[in-house]
Amino acid sequence: MNTNTDRHSFWTSMPGILTGIAAVIGSITAAIVVFQTQGNQEPSPTPPTSRTEEPSPTPTTPEPTTPEPTTPEPTTPEPTTPEPPTSRIEESYLVGNWEFSGTSRGQSVTGSIMFNDDGSYIKTGYVGTIYAPDTGSYVFNNLAGTIQLTSYAYGNAFLYLMNNFQANSFHVSAPGEDYVFRRQ
Repeated sequence: MNTNTDRHSFWTSMPGILTGIAAVIGSITAAIVVFQTQGNQEPSPTPPTSRTEEPSPTPTTPEPTTPEPTTPEPTTPEPTTPEPPTSRIEESYLVGNWEFSGTSRGQSVTGSIMFNDDGSYIKTGYVGTIYAPDTGSYVFNNLAGTIQLTSYAYGNAFLYLMNNFQANSFHVSAPGEDYVFRRQ
């Protein structure tokens, strides 16, 4: 029996097609986020303030008027919103142990992951009540704000959008998935 004709490529299977679509959607989303944040880096100009005078009743006989001296009103600066620690991070920020929690396609996910400085990761965790350990490699794209995890256990790659970077936490999402990572 020839088994070569019975085997199909992963990318022609339904999980492969869905993974490819998710990767394309994630890349497009990341590109949109990058271009929108780059366009909003300059503060918008403040519109000039002008004084408006109350309409006065129309006199029957015109009276001569003298202009009132105007004094500039003191201006108070508008409060500014503090910027987050940074919108872009260095890859070295990821290196270390992280706890994560969130959902994957409606199921609760918890665990921990260790990002190594050589581009590898080791993950232990639960999807629902199922123990799902994993090892693999990661590629962090600072410009797009994405991370791609390539699983050695499952043989496929997952692309995630990263945001909300804080000193000891960040947020990761993909279609159907949403996680918060906290440094251990």
